[in-house]
Amino acid sequence: MSGIITLILGIIALVGGVWLVAEVGASVMAIVGGLIIALGVSLIIAAWALLLNKVSPTSRKLGR
Repeated sequence: MSGIITLILGIIALVGGVWLVAEVGASVMAIVGGLIIALGVSLIIAAWALLLNKVSPTSRKLGR
């Protein structure tokens, strides 16, 4: 469940960052938009890792 929530938040941040960059154009605020895009992508990657860990937990592979 946390993976799906993280994925949805990441998509929202990614879309919001792209929208902000498109609205402000080439200005200093575009840096903020770029940081929001980076946050969104990092949340999407974290959600992917959480979902993969649910499917095949690494703790079982380590013999715990």
